[in-house]
Amino acid sequence: MPGIRNDIVMDIVRVFSLTPKSDREYIQNVYHSLYNQSLSEKLDEYLSAESNDIKMFIQDLALGPSYFDAKLLYDAINNDISNADDVLVEIMISRSYQEKQEIKKVYQNVLKKDLEKHLKEKFTEDFLKLLISLSIGLRDNSTFVNFYLAHCDAERLYSSGEAQFFGTDESVFNQIFVSRNFAHLRQVFEYYEKVSRLTIEKSLENEFSSSILHGLLQLTRYTRNKSKYFADKLEDKDSMLRIFLTLSENDLYEVIEEYGGIEKIIKLIERKIPQDFGRILHFQYRADQINSDLLVNKISQWRHVYEILAQYTNDERQVIALRYKDSYGEELRDVLGRAMQQYELALALIDRPIEYDARLLYNAINRPGTDEDVLIEIFITRKYEEIMEIRKEYKETYGTDLYNDLDDDLSGMFKYFIFSIAGYNENRVKDNSTDIEKAKKDALNLMNPYNTTQCICLLSSLNLNQLRLIFDEYQKLSNQPIETLLNNERDDDLRSGFLQIVKVVRDTPKYFAEKLYNAVAGFGTDNDALRRIIVTRSEIDLPKIMSEFTKQPWKMSLRDAIWDEDITNSQISLTDFLDNYHGYTSKV
Repeated sequence: MPGIRNDIVMDIVRVFSLTPKSDREYIQNVYHSLYNQSLSEKLDEYLSAESNDIKMFIQDLALGPSYFDAKLLYDAINNDISNADDVLVEIMISRSYQEKQEIKKVYQNVLKKDLEKHLKEKFTEDFLKLLISLSIGLRDNSTFVNFYLAHCDAERLYSSGEAQFFGTDESVFNQIFVSRNFAHLRQVFEYYEKVSRLTIEKSLENEFSSSILHGLLQLTRYTRNKSKYFADKLEDKDSMLRIFLTLSENDLYEVIEEYGGIEKIIKLIERKIPQDFGRILHFQYRADQINSDLLVNKISQWRHVYEILAQYTNDERQVIALRYKDSYGEELRDVLGRAMQQYELALALIDRPIEYDARLLYNAINRPGTDEDVLIEIFITRKYEEIMEIRKEYKETYGTDLYNDLDDDLSGMFKYFIFSIAGYNENRVKDNSTDIEKAKKDALNLMNPYNTTQCICLLSSLNLNQLRLIFDEYQKLSNQPIETLLNNERDDDLRSGFLQIVKVVRDTPKYFAEKLYNAVAGFGTDNDALRRIIVTRSEIDLPKIMSEFTKQPWKMSLRDAIWDEDITNSQISLTDFLDNYHGYTSKV
């Protein structure tokens, strides 16, 4: 891997990535007792050939939370890091009383300094008072709001600042800002704006300056929205690494959501950390989690695999699979196939979309009795370019041409229809441009006696926008929907294909919602259809499909409908996926 000397360095990263933050201090202590040497010193020696970014990241990763915070405070007080004042205030306002006590112990025992005395050596006056007050940890950590007290606090702040002819009583601001819980402070800010007709931020800018102003504004931003406070800092590389290393998993998840989601975070890491190191760390961590779960081979653990895979797009899952192979020498999909019960969903998620579609077509053709419904669904809902890629993938994977397999398996007009929607003749178009005059002409031609070939040629163009115009024009001419005409088709498979195209043209999410409903509403559950639709639409329009599903006769969510069945392992895996699926960026 570019920028990393060998796999041992990556192993070090894996150890600490998979170790809870609270246990890293234990590793440090055990290492020291066994080898009579600081683990930090050993890492510094071993990583001497690495870039400074990589060396610092791994050293910081190895530290437990209190060690890391103490080191940050020490460097910030000595002004040895960028944005020193910012780091000081961030740690002081975001750590709990217990965490601050642990930091002070490390500061005293490891760094051989008293934190409060060290602060007094470097700072003076108002900013020092704020830091000392924050370091003591006087804040009420409840979420209770005393509305009367909040109103009194707002009045006191106003009287101590804006209402005074000159001067500001900093002690009142200090006392209220550092002792009240954050929910209470938010109410104080709201009341303050009513009392003073100014935001608290504007008043602080009027009354304070320099470091104390910066500290109080930081505290205010943190109070108003903790996740946004941290998300706004992520563009700075040092701040980003600090936040990733110190926040709890739950807090970090909320910050990532506030920033815009995991994909945006990954792009940020790629911009800020050279040689893709941060991205590799992230996906290496996920690969190791999956390996750990598969080794246990219990139902609770393979369910966790689905929880992990559901959080990522297919492109990101490919990176996880690549990191897995680099680390463990096997394809992730092969290991999943051996280790997991009901692993079909896992393989579907690991496949690239084109691979999965090719596999679906192969299985539909080669099963006993062709699954015409799968053929129709794939060919009418994929773009022209995707169909061309699927045909190519099919030949490369199965050593046979898709055309030949379809030709051997199908017959009659239905075969002509499938060839048409699969792009094997000139009917299928490559774009969705419209022509209203042509639509009127085609609609007029449909007024003639029903003709199967004519309908195939028209519908298999799969220009959804143009077909929508044709259907509208036909209804104007005939006073009946296009479905009435197509129901004249005697061949059941052809008629089904025609009507499915109409549904896709009218409302694609509704089309899939109805298919999902049929998969769970009949006698027994069609797990293949559930899995196929959920996976293939997950990065296109699954949230819209799930919304449409609630309008089906059962009036329940897709997740509840699946769980409401006689639950099997296959259905458990689907609900695990849906429970952790947050809707990827739409590609339509």
